Amino acid sequence: MTGVLPLGWSALRRQGAALTLVLLPVAVAAQEATPEVVTPEEPPLLACMVNGYDLALTNNGTETLPIGTEIAWEVPFARREGVYALTRAMDPKAITVVTATNGSSYLNPRIPCTAELVEAAEAAAP
Repeated sequence: MTGVLPLGWSALRRQGAALTLVLLPVAVAAQEATPEVVTPEEPPLLACMVNGYDLALTNNGTETLPIGTEIAWEVPFARREGVYALTRAMDPKAITVVTATNGSSYLNPRIPCTAELVEAAEAAAP
């Protein structure tokens, strides 16, 4: 291996022009890159979480939902769905637990479920 040197930092220091050429494309690529603008999605008005045999519904809105408001919910994994009418007003960020919705299916919180106001669900239906 006499006479053959690996191209390391010491060799690049001796070849100053080569070091400049190596870094130039990286600097140009960094200038041309445009940052991607990511806009956060607004959370849904109602959040749904499975909790064992029950559902936990959360009001993500800024207004209180009045007594009698109907909420359509669905747990596709358990093939369960229904409509729940609030028995008391639901303040913003409040959680209402709807019991025994999943029948004999005991589910963990990672199972997806959906919930929306009945008026919104009817408007979205074809």
